[in-house]
Amino acid sequence: MKLTNKKKNNTIQLYSVLLILTLIIFAELYFFSQNPKSESAFSLDDWDNPLHEESIIHENNYIYDNEIKVEEIYLTVLDVNIKKNPDIDSLAKMMFLSRDQIDNLDYKVEVYFENKSNLIKNIMFSEPNATIELKSNDVQKSFKLRLYENAGIWNRQSIINLKKNYDDPLRIRNKLSFDYLSILPNITSFDTRFVKLYIKELDDEEYEEYGLFTHIEQPNKQFLANHQLHPEGHLYTAENFNFSRYPDHIMDSDNPNYSIKKFEEILDIDGSDDHSKFIHMLDSINDSTQDANEFFANYFDKDNYLTWIASNILFDHYAASTTNYILYSPLNSQKWYFMPRDFEESWGHSKKRAPWQRGLAMFWDNELHRKIFENPESVKALNLKIEELTAIINKKQTQAFLDQYFDMVVPSITSLPDLKYLPVTIEEYIAQYKELPEMTERNQLKYHELLAYPMPFFLHEPYIENNTWVFTWDESYDIDKDLVSYTFELSRDKTFSEVLVSNKAIKQTSVGIDKLEDGIYYWRVTSMDTNGNKQIPFNTYTDEFGDEFYGIKKFTP
Repeated sequence: MKLTNKKKNNTIQLYSVLLILTLIIFAELYFFSQNPKSESAFSLDDWDNPLHEESIIHENNYIYDNEIKVEEIYLTVLDVNIKKNPDIDSLAKMMFLSRDQIDNLDYKVEVYFENKSNLIKNIMFSEPNATIELKSNDVQKSFKLRLYENAGIWNRQSIINLKKNYDDPLRIRNKLSFDYLSILPNITSFDTRFVKLYIKELDDEEYEEYGLFTHIEQPNKQFLANHQLHPEGHLYTAENFNFSRYPDHIMDSDNPNYSIKKFEEILDIDGSDDHSKFIHMLDSINDSTQDANEFFANYFDKDNYLTWIASNILFDHYAASTTNYILYSPLNSQKWYFMPRDFEESWGHSKKRAPWQRGLAMFWDNELHRKIFENPESVKALNLKIEELTAIINKKQTQAFLDQYFDMVVPSITSLPDLKYLPVTIEEYIAQYKELPEMTERNQLKYHELLAYPMPFFLHEPYIENNTWVFTWDESYDIDKDLVSYTFELSRDKTFSEVLVSNKAIKQTSVGIDKLEDGIYYWRVTSMDTNGNKQIPFNTYTDEFGDEFYGIKKFTP
């Protein structure tokens, strides 16, 4: 009898232990489901190279949320610490400052971050769990939120970029472009979400609505880990980078003259700070003895590169040559991959722009792109890639995206505060919205049309030689190998209403002018092929009123 009771007791104890263990396991699973792994929890040993042997980027679709919705973020401002200007003691006062003024302040605005699912009203917040930064000069500001550890992470991210897209009247150009890239092969996109932002000061009872924003994923190690790319890889965001060497800015971190500040005037460093591999690639590109086909095969992936170029052409993204892109390279490869960064200036964004800001010509001021597409075979490959992508990027798919956005975006931008700053009427908004589905087909046709034109070029600073002013410019390349001639004009007037000198059918890339009187002059050069197709230089003169004059240069002898 005693033995039986002992067995029963042992059995009860065993079940009790098992029950406790089960509860612990379920508790841990619940905890991790509510608090996904942070960046620091990522293990390099678990990393499976998604580039594989064929060096093509493969992503898991779980990264992108296919459900289009508007998320809500609530911020309570707890403290504003500003050392250099104590008069700016609230976020509301800072909203009236310019970006330059803000950058000159040593400030940090601490907030309590909540989303709609965990919003708790009318409590006293003891500790901040995030900071907020102002990120634009516009009347309506963009923001960057940095979450502390006690806030957890938001959609697998600890940095939230809330972009107002103030220059985009439609407020959807970024979202549309990144959603497209999320379904394209051979390229990464960024997680993007519509967000409504609400902010209040600590003593306020109600939140003030700041309108609709687009969150665009932050390029950093956490981004790389989320996309199954090597989190210790190289990641650079182009600020003003055309693949020139920039020896005074771009140098390795062990160089005694190295300056992060100077480096990041050209490229933001978002990954490894070992720049030796990047510099080796730049040296190769800027070596005139190197064969373009050879260094392209060594350092870039053909499908990734052509997909990036082709998608920018189809999206009419005219600001992608020296900025708005990212370069990534994994540790175990010498190849570099192009990623997008911002598409606010796309999809017919600006009607007034230089003639060369369309088609392949808009990439011609970039050392890499120019060298690649001076090879006719590369142009043929790009033609095929554009044709391939139109199976995905087309009127039907664009309309499908727009139909998802409309009922979420329009109610926001037609109510305060966004309505107050909307630069178009509602009728104009609807008209522009309806134009978008046709746009990629028009851009494709324009691309092929402009291939017949000479490429743009640069005018140089005039110099004096033997009492003669010498005006020089670069050669205007013609993809069809047609002969190109130049017309040189000199005027006292930036509109060239009265031309002082006009030399036509020039074969060389220079002109000499004798006996110029003192004063202000303007000069321009037009290239023309044998079929009468014309092109202007990259140079743009901006006058004191901010008006731009394309293809001309100011000159004072």
